[in-house]
Amino acid sequence: MTPKGAYWMHYGRKPGETKGEWYVADCASIAMGVLATAVRCENPADRRRYLDSVTAYAKLVMDNYVRPSGGITDGLWSKFDGEWWCSSGIFGSLAFLLYVETGNEEYLKVGLGAVDWLYRMDFRKAEHIGFKEAAPAVVMYVFEAFSAGMAHIDLCSPLGEASVAHIRAALEWMGDNQRGRGANCPWDYEKQWDRLSRSEEIRETGGAVGDEGPQAPEFGGFRGRADGDDGFLGVAGSV
Repeated sequence: MTPKGAYWMHYGRKPGETKGEWYVADCASIAMGVLATAVRCENPADRRRYLDSVTAYAKLVMDNYVRPSGGITDGLWSKFDGEWWCSSGIFGSLAFLLYVETGNEEYLKVGLGAVDWLYRMDFRKAEHIGFKEAAPAVVMYVFEAFSAGMAHIDLCSPLGEASVAHIRAALEWMGDNQRGRGANCPWDYEKQWDRLSRSEEIRETGGAVGDEGPQAPEFGGFRGRADGDDGFLGVAGSV
């Protein structure tokens, strides 16, 4: 693929092409799938091959699309070339996961920078496929980075305190905008940017801070809320 280290998304730019759209956010999702495969490989050679693939992709993004602000652009997207919430959220999550697997502090730095940029952006002010248009997707993708990163953030630090406040605001928004439980909200969940369920969102965010319960007792009930949503979906899906 061009650029070197990129994944083929099965849309946009194809292998061998040098023109066309290519997105950091979408390929970061692919990279997380490859990484999840790598860590489950029993054969060391297979594990190394998959991990090398993901680190090559991460190097591409870190060398070209991570900005000094901490935000991350979406690669070769013709409509916008600035730091973007979706690419920052998904690649930020990947960076934390790579740090866990490799111990490379550069990945931790990128992940923390993404979280810092995202909270300063404020998910409610997201633009370029903005919050008003696609709030459920904004919450889902922005808080991927927080979900993966909270275990690596000192909750007593300025970033930790800001992250906790931002997660709390997101959970309040989720509680107010769950159409399946009676909320009157404007998003069509059958469209691409709206079809992410509130349960997916709260599992990403609530599950992460729930794991950090001993460090953040004020979030001790979030795991229960996430589990409760799983149960609700199980019942709804069986009828």
